[in-house]
This record gives sequence, C-alpha cells and structure tokens, in this order.
Amino acid sequence: MKLPFVDHVGMSIEEQRDGLSRCTLSVEDHHFNSAGIVHGGVLFTLADTAMGAALYPTLGPGEGCATIEIKINFFKPVIAGALVCAAEIVSKSKTLANLEACVYVGEVLVAKANGTFAIFRRNVGDHYRNVAKIRPVADRRLDTDLSSNPHDDEGVDAAVSKSNVERRAFKRGHRDLVEDHFARQRIEFWS
Repeated sequence: MKLPFVDHVGMSIEEQRDGLSRCTLSVEDHHFNSAGIVHGGVLFTLADTAMGAALYPTLGPGEGCATIEIKINFFKPVIAGALVCAAEIVSKSKTLANLEACVYVGEVLVAKANGTFAIFRRNVGDHYRNVAKIRPVADRRLDTDLSSNPHDDEGVDAAVSKSNVERRAFKRGHRDLVEDHFARQRIEFWS
C-alpha cells in the first residue's frame, strides 16, 4: 500500500502483522523544532502510523479504520538517533479498537501513546453515486452568464441570488447525504 505522508516524513513500516507493528524513523534536520529537539508531532505521527499499521491487518474485506483520538506522553527529549515505535492492539470490537504505542531511542522509552480507532465499512461506490446525484446542482452555478452586460447590476444580482439558492440546495443535499451515512453507520454499529 502506498503511504505518501509516511514517505514524506521519512518513516518506514518495518514489521506489520495482526495486532502488532514496528515502525522506524531516522532523525533528520527537518524533524527538529526551534529548540533543537525533535518536534513532538514527529513522535505523534510515528505512534499514530504504527497503531494504524498494527490494526490494518486485522480488518476484514471492505473495512477501513480512522483515528478517533490519541493521547501521548513525552518522557525524554530526542536530539538524535533512530526512533523505533512498537504498537499493539489492547482491545478490538466490531467498530472500535484501542491500541498502545511505545517510542524508543535505543533502549530508552521516550514516549508512549494510547489511541482509539474507528472501524467502518467502506462504501466507496455508494459515496461516489451519492456525490454524482448532487454534483449537477453545484455545476449549474458555472453556467450562469454574467458577461452579457457587465454594467447591468440587476443581471448580476439575479445571477448571484440564483447562485446562493443553488449553493444552499447543494449544502442541504450534502447534509442529507452525511446524515444518511451516519444513520447507516448507527444501524451497523448496533446490529
């Protein structure tokens, strides 16, 4: 699987199996904050990625996951070296998982994180079909012709008013889709 952000940060997933993962990152100049210490966001990103990597192999076909929350404790400042993060699943249900990640430099524990992840069914096809239903409303705004008389304020006001009505309709349609999505998720969650 391609992970552009992971590549951008410079980390790699060294080991990944059901419920466990190990990620590494070699500290480079762009990882430091203005105080000369590795930025906490780097450690956080490493922990988040490692927890996701531990959870991902346990997912069924068509399932995805997303971080809901992470709490991280920083124990020691990091000024150099290779970071290693080990993550494991603490608890997993049908819709939620809790994981822990420990970040080390050598044998020294520098941070520990606990994260909660949502597990959901990926209905990618449904999403794109629903967007296709409401997309033409937004596209019609582009068809408004304001070039007929650039000094005709009435024409501009009418076009802007029409555009605002269509924008509100688009937002209403999108809100309905989101509400339908979450209603389906609640049904799946409680079933």
